[in-house]
Parts: sequence; structure tokens; C-alpha cells
Amino acid sequence: MYVMPKNVTGVSSLVTWTANTIPGFGIFLLIMVFFISFISLKQYTNERAFAFSSFFCAILSILMRMIGLINDRIMFIVFVIAAIGLIWLKFSNTVEY
Repeated sequence: MYVMPKNVTGVSSLVTWTANTIPGFGIFLLIMVFFISFISLKQYTNERAFAFSSFFCAILSILMRMIGLINDRIMFIVFVIAAIGLIWLKFSNTVEY
């Protein structure tokens, strides 16, 4: 049985209560944001879409770590993925006009 919320007065407290109720909510949220941004940016090349999506998730992971939704290990993994995306973008030879 789930614990009933006592004082959910804003978006931050709602997200915190949801994260405490559902294990892995922060990771799920990061994955969904990545896939939504990657699919919405498919009008560009795969390298650009992946690099922007991973960079956006890296910025989001900093905020999520500040409010305690994810731990340091997940934030580090997201930064490694963002670095891979930036390296892939740097060494890609595709030119868009």
C-alpha cells in the first residue's frame, strides 16, 4: 500500500513524493526526456540529435541531483553519454546545408 501524501503543495513536492513512492522514477524520467527530444530532433542528423538529447539530459540530471531524484552514479553515467555524443558529433563528417 502506498503512503498517502501529507502536504503536496507544488510541482516540486509532487515530483519528490512520486520519486519516493516509485523506485527508479528519476531514471525513467531521464530516459523519457532523452527519447522524446531525440525523436523530435530527427529532422537533423543522428549525431546532432543524439548530442543535443544527451547534453539536455546532462543539464537535467544536474537539477535532478540537486533535488535528490537521482544519485551521483546516474549523473556520472549521463555525463559520460553526453561526452560520447559530443565526441561523435566532433568526428562526424556529415555536412548539412
